[in-house]
Amino acid sequence: MLNLARCLLYDEEESRDVVSEVFASLLKPTMLTPSNIEGYLMTSVRHRCLDLLEHKDVHARFEQAYTQSLDDKTSSEEDDDLLDGLMTFMKRELKPQTLLVFKMRHIDGLKYQEIADRMGISRVMVYKHLAQATEQLKGYISRQNKLWR
Repeated sequence: MLNLARCLLYDEEESRDVVSEVFASLLKPTMLTPSNIEGYLMTSVRHRCLDLLEHKDVHARFEQAYTQSLDDKTSSEEDDDLLDGLMTFMKRELKPQTLLVFKMRHIDGLKYQEIADRMGISRVMVYKHLAQATEQLKGYISRQNKLWR
């Protein structure tokens, strides 16, 4: 499972996080009991890796837009409005801890374990905060794209 995660993510720490999350998910009570546990675990690791890669892509696009906006003083008024709205949305809608985790990961560039150590939470909680922030940002951006069309 760890090797599969490494092949997909190219990051040892994130690979360990993904495998840990898969095992943590087994502790949750569910009605289903997989007949092929090995296949279930491998598929779960693959899906979590793909989800993480998708989140990274969204974060990378956000960071790129954010840094480009800071560097490009001649950006269009619409872009400025969207970025201002995004920052306002993040401050207003994200929980303070989720916003802090998001900033530490994507603005400061800290790794999951570094964030967990600084905040006194687990790496799984760091992942959950980032996933929550990503979902809320996706929804906000989706709504804004519809308004700009």
